Amino acid sequence: MEMSTGLDLSPNKQHWWRLEKKLSSCPNPSGSDVELSEESDSALHPDRQPGDQDRAVLNTSQTHISTIEQDLQAQLDVMMQVLNTSDEVEQLVLRNTGLTDALLLSLAAALKRSPSESLPFYGGTLYPFSLLELDIGGNGLSSNGLRMLTSYMRLHSRLQYLGLARTTGVDLEAWRELFDSLKGNVTLSHIILDESNLGDQGARLFSDTLRANQSLRQVDLDSNGIGEVGGSEIIEALLCRTQFPLRHLSLEGNGISTGLMGRIQQEVRFN
Repeated sequence: MEMSTGLDLSPNKQHWWRLEKKLSSCPNPSGSDVELSEESDSALHPDRQPGDQDRAVLNTSQTHISTIEQDLQAQLDVMMQVLNTSDEVEQLVLRNTGLTDALLLSLAAALKRSPSESLPFYGGTLYPFSLLELDIGGNGLSSNGLRMLTSYMRLHSRLQYLGLARTTGVDLEAWRELFDSLKGNVTLSHIILDESNLGDQGARLFSDTLRANQSLRQVDLDSNGIGEVGGSEIIEALLCRTQFPLRHLSLEGNGISTGLMGRIQQEVRFN
């Protein structure tokens, strides 16, 4: 777990939190880098059957996975303890960490019960929890996991940035629920949905959100299997929001024709 060098260390305030899992950094479970050859291994264990070595390798792999999961859980426990005692955490980066649905549920609960939810009034204003950026992409969340996020977005969120790249295990109904929750959202300005297998149907659902939402300014939809049908839905949505145009829209790696892509980009204001 790593924190920004510019972190404000005043009480109850954390501005930035990044959690990353690096599989290659796991120590050798035996505590040694020395590996026995097949000959020496057999000599030490003359009664070993042919399948024993495979089972040993499997057990070692399972130990590695268990160690990784335990390490992730420990780091998340520390992070959630900070969330429970802090009134300001602006950025959580949990991309590619192995975050499961169960851990996401714990995280959402920690966010909901942050002290900032019950801060006293200052000049008649109740200052809400100030988490502004959340990136949980690349974790293989399921439909249930995305629904947990949707519940948080509906009731507690003031996010400005949401990263959901490579969220590939979600069905269309769960995406529909999330996108519906964003229609009336007034704070989210940037969403990352790259490589999430949305396809034309998902693009249509997201286009409905674009028609209604007025806060989004930057959208990333790279490599989602979107073709002409989905591209047509997107251009129609952009034509409906000329009063609040997107400043950035990325659709690289999709099956949209050059002509249609040109029309789409004409509706994006790069300023």
